Amino acid sequence: MKPIYSVLLINLASFAIFGLMFNFVIKRPELIPLFTSFQASLNLLAAGVFYLDRKKSIWVSFLVGFALAAGITVLGYFVLYEWVDTIGVEEGYTL
Repeated sequence: MKPIYSVLLINLASFAIFGLMFNFVIKRPELIPLFTSFQASLNLLAAGVFYLDRKKSIWVSFLVGFALAAGITVLGYFVLYEWVDTIGVEEGYTL
């Protein structure tokens, strides 16, 4: 199995877990972009580690994972900013 598939599977599963957990269990959807930004930083850290280890296919996979997680994070913060009244974010808590 190529490393890109493993990294994408882990990232997509994490997005699903974050979405379900923060929407239905904790009922705080405004925390989803925060945790996807943590995931993006972990992807970037892993890409740096495998770049130093000279494993090109793995660090490129983590760079793709970073780009995906960063894009989802930016989209999440945009949605949070646009629909702050609908989501029910406490005033001054997240933004």
